[in-house]
Parts: sequence; structure tokens; C-alpha cells
Amino acid sequence: DPLAAAHLQLEAAQAHQRLGQLPESEAAARAAARAFQLAGNALLAALAQGQIANILRLRGQTNEALHILQDDVLPVFERMGNVRSKAVTLGKIANILQSLGQMDEALRICQEEQLPVYERLDDVREKANTMSQIADILRIRGLTEDALHMLQDDVLPTFERLGDVRSKAVIKGKIAEVTSSEGAYRG
Repeated sequence: DPLAAAHLQLEAAQAHQRLGQLPESEAAARAAARAFQLAGNALLAALAQGQIANILRLRGQTNEALHILQDDVLPVFERMGNVRSKAVTLGKIANILQSLGQMDEALRICQEEQLPVYERLDDVREKANTMSQIADILRIRGLTEDALHMLQDDVLPTFERLGDVRSKAVIKGKIAEVTSSEGAYRG
């Protein structure tokens, strides 16, 4: 069965990525994407393309990853009306734009396209993750008080309510980073 084989290829791509075997991961993801496309399954092909973009990003090929996400993955989720997958993909695009120094566009995507979706879906975890990314951008732009306020008043309490110890620790680390940089600016 070609679809079952493509599913296995995609699982193999994810396993290879976890093991740090990026060339093998990319080859398996490309094979899965081709098989899903031949089978006419646009959704699964887009997921495989997303896996390829993740691998390219990890290899430092951010422009290629951005191209795949914007031109191959995002349009599929838009056509299908899959708002959650679209928001997740937009988050990946915003991450890449942020790494490329395109802070205004990354911030716009987070605030205007991602956050409203997670609010409508009542997805408090993804909303908090997006707010954390917004705080990162604000901090980079020198708006440390705004970043600190967002992390302390919105993001940290969400992860505390969720009982997410790991995310809570990450946010506490970000708060410490912001407060230490804020102190450095003030002298």
C-alpha cells in the first residue's frame, strides 16, 4: 500500500531527525512527500513538506525552509480551512523571520494572525507559547518592560495553571534574562 509506505517514510524521517541524522531524515521526508502527492493527499503531503522545512531550518537553510512553508505548506492549510495548522505554520514562519532579523513581520504574524486563532480555539498553551515569542521579539527590540510584563502576568501564570513544569522553568529563565538585561541598561 503506497500510503502506508509513505506514512512509514514520514515516521522514519521524524525518527532520523530525533537522532540527529538530518540527511537521512530529509531523504525519508522527501520520499514521503512525493508518495503523498502521487496519492493525491494534499494534507499529508503538506505535513511531509513541513518536516522537510524543519530539517532545512536545523541545517541553517532558513531561506529554503521559509520558501517551503510559505509556498507549499501554508496554501494547503488555507485551502482546507485548517486554521490551527495554518496558525502553527505561521508560527514557524515567524520564527524564521525573527532569526533573519525581520522583527516587524514576525511580530505582526504573531499578534495579528496567530494569537487570534488560539484565542478563538481556546488553546491556552499555544496562546502562551505565542505570547512568549512576542515577548522575545519585544525584548530584542529593547522593549524590556513590555516583555517582562507579558512573561510575568500572562505567560508564566498560564503554564502554572497547566502544571507544565518544563515550560514554567523556561519562562522563569526568560524572565531572569530580561531582568538582568534590564539592569544592565539601567546601569
